[in-house]
Amino acid sequence: MKLPRIDGERLWSAHMAMAQVGRIEGDGVCRLAASDEDRAGRDLFARWCEEAGLSVRVDGIGNMFARRPGRDDTLAPVLIGSHLDSQPTGGRFDGAFGVLSGLEIVRTLNDAGIETEAPIEIVNWTNEEGCRFQPSSLGAEVAAGHIALEAGLAAEDENGMKLGAELDRIGYRGNAGIALSARAYLEGHIEQGPILEENGEDVGIVQGSMGVNAYSVTLMGVEAHTGTTPVTRRKDALYAAARCITEVRALAEEFEPDGRATVARLLVEPNARSVVASKVVFTTDCRHRSPASLEEMSRRLRQIVDRISTECGLGYTMTPYWTVPPRNFDADCVGALEAAASAMGLRQRRMVSGAGHDAIPISAVVPTAMIFVPSRGGVSHHVSEYTAPEHLEAGCNVLFQAAVRLAGIADVGGRRA
Repeated sequence: MKLPRIDGERLWSAHMAMAQVGRIEGDGVCRLAASDEDRAGRDLFARWCEEAGLSVRVDGIGNMFARRPGRDDTLAPVLIGSHLDSQPTGGRFDGAFGVLSGLEIVRTLNDAGIETEAPIEIVNWTNEEGCRFQPSSLGAEVAAGHIALEAGLAAEDENGMKLGAELDRIGYRGNAGIALSARAYLEGHIEQGPILEENGEDVGIVQGSMGVNAYSVTLMGVEAHTGTTPVTRRKDALYAAARCITEVRALAEEFEPDGRATVARLLVEPNARSVVASKVVFTTDCRHRSPASLEEMSRRLRQIVDRISTECGLGYTMTPYWTVPPRNFDADCVGALEAAASAMGLRQRRMVSGAGHDAIPISAVVPTAMIFVPSRGGVSHHVSEYTAPEHLEAGCNVLFQAAVRLAGIADVGGRRA
């Protein structure tokens, strides 16, 4: 049968309503994981789900699941979702698009009187952004069995607040089981890059993700007066960090277009105007689609830090804090998305994700695929982040068609399919 299209205006209205939760100047949002704003966003999502006739449950790490029964409710569900938490100065669409697309899909099924063979569940994963609690995609990592529940709940923010206690405080540490059983997981997301927009394409069909090896590096020097200590006698941790940053950038350029290497966060001590830096802590990561190339980049990264530290007379530590192997998404799920995009005449491109997403850990235990929709100017994690209504609508329609195909149609308006 020919399926209906989703209601693009209703989808946009849901985004604009959710964007009022934690709104900050410049059309941005701040909904840090397990914050009061996160609670308000979760409450709004739960209310919308209940109004759509869904039952909502929350697992032990705070992941929310909103279930629409299937004709055979013993079947494993098709999951659709993403996350509602944001960066401190985040945009209105990152994460929210995947969750609100799931809601719009259910509303469309309700409007059309379509019963699916298998259940459909919308999921809002806890702490995808990782800017308050580490690591990123913590809720999905726990659900996938990669991180123990106790370890996830014990994650602390910079103020020493534990995720478990904060979930208790906002009322979203649930008692539903952690074990994840699903026939498929589909995630929609803004691209967070410029490729689709620059090429005039409607949707990216994500084939998989780059692997990531991320490290925290501490360079240990000696404080000295900037006016009295000869340069050749200094053990300057900031100078060494600057050299590392330059060489990491060169490493990234060498492995383009399929690799990435970055220094992103820098903490300097004592951070005083007239004192040579005695300690610098920075984060660095390398990413690549190829396991062999990822390992080579990681080896080279370690060599850079070791050599420069030695040449500058410094001590150092280099500690891994995030490791994700390259992932390939499920061929059947990818095929369902591609077929849906083709049936609608959308311009599509196969892509690989360089960013972290909940879909990446989930793909290790559930057949998974993703779509990207264009980001204006390639901007994300910023208040100016924007995706046009027509692109949100097109992406949601692709997810809708694929989800129904994977769940199966059992009944339409009281008539057996």
